Amino acid sequence: VVKGLESKFGPKTDENEREFRSFFDKIIQVPFSMPVGTYDIENFLVQKLTDLNVPISEENKEFYAKTVRHTIGYNPRSLKRYLNSFSLINHLKELEDGSDTEDEAFMLFAILGIQISYPKIFRMLAQQADFTTWNKGFASKAGIEWETVKERLDKYGDNELVDEEWEQVCWAFCQTDAYLKSRAFSLLELLNMLRQKFGDELDTQIANAMT
Repeated sequence: VVKGLESKFGPKTDENEREFRSFFDKIIQVPFSMPVGTYDIENFLVQKLTDLNVPISEENKEFYAKTVRHTIGYNPRSLKRYLNSFSLINHLKELEDGSDTEDEAFMLFAILGIQISYPKIFRMLAQQADFTTWNKGFASKAGIEWETVKERLDKYGDNELVDEEWEQVCWAFCQTDAYLKSRAFSLLELLNMLRQKFGDELDTQIANAMT
């Protein structure tokens, strides 16, 4: 609708925002903002996962909540779609080879979140599952100019989210896409969380989830 109004008001700016808003006011008589900030996402997740017969310990509650925050966010509709997709994949897996362990179920949940929210990064994982081994050679194969990346990263100074080579490669890939660029550090927090949780089992767990 905003795009349609640009022929009348011109591109939307801070100066003419009131004109756009006034047009919507003619149509929407009772505006209402969803209070998403008050949702108890962790309890909602636990309840839904319990309904799906997914094992979830007290320790893993926070991991699930952080995964949602760093992927699709807290929009209830998006979260339901995410859980529906997870439910379907989980059910198909049970038919094939039985139930997952708790850690396997969580990794599957996290990889699905990456596939939904960051499909370009998911394709990188399909090429090389252990993201901690991504290096400048891997980046070069995808057309990333490493010297340019290093120059642009210098402005962040000593940032623990981009101080390792694999993190810099991931950050560089994110710069090629407007949405990924805005979510680069959130994605890096998620990947670091997975590395911390799974340690030496990271490669195996990702490969199993991808399969």
